[in-house]
Amino acid sequence: PNEQGQFEKGEPLNEGDVVIVDEASMVGKDMMKDIQKQILDKKAKIIFIGDSFQLPPVQDKPIFDTSDFELTTVHRQGLDSPVLSLATAIRMTESIIIPNENSEDGSFKLSNNALNEYLNDIKNPDIIDDIMYVVDTNPRRVQINQAAREVRYGDSTLRLKQNDKVV
Repeated sequence: PNEQGQFEKGEPLNEGDVVIVDEASMVGKDMMKDIQKQILDKKAKIIFIGDSFQLPPVQDKPIFDTSDFELTTVHRQGLDSPVLSLATAIRMTESIIIPNENSEDGSFKLSNNALNEYLNDIKNPDIIDDIMYVVDTNPRRVQINQAAREVRYGDSTLRLKQNDKVV
């Protein structure tokens, strides 16, 4: 390691070096093979850190399903943090989370009717530029775009219209 205790790219690991892997829930079998070869086979030590709310590996199965220790106090955000409140709400509900309009404190509301609210809002030309509906899959995007075009233009085809915004 350099004077700051950081490894430079390509710097070899030595016996007794310690590597910390954050977001360990994203480590799958393929990545673990690389970790084995690059770290453990060189007799370096490794500490895996993660939490039960993190994402699983991409195109692989997680290798960690238990932990030796569990930390239960949130330190990154204070207990009254809007980020913590929103993250907890997202994990704990299947409702859609909508930020409160003109809110500076990060407050939000839960809705089981968000699509209808969105489709109603896009009828208003005064706020159309301030509206965005985020979806999780491409088929869902196509479905919502068709519904929005039907409401806004009376036409559900997916051709670009004048003044359409492309993201």
